[in-house]
Amino acid sequence: MSVFDQLGQVAMQAQEKGLISRQVAERICRIGADRLHYKHLGLELHGLMAQLVPAGGKLPASSIEALVEQIEEKHRRI
Repeated sequence: MSVFDQLGQVAMQAQEKGLISRQVAERICRIGADRLHYKHLGLELHGLMAQLVPAGGKLPASSIEALVEQIEEKHRRI
């Protein structure tokens, strides 16, 4: 399973457990779906995934949303 598939899967699991909102989960899944455009952000995506894994969930939801925003912004700049 690719990192993009894993990202979508853990985003949905985190949303189901109430760790993130549905909107943030959808944004994360969109990143996974647009894998061609985000493949250069591998380290950032792994970091996001580590925060989403229920056992890891170290960041509050607002910090996860900020991390998603940073990834989206970095993608737009490149």
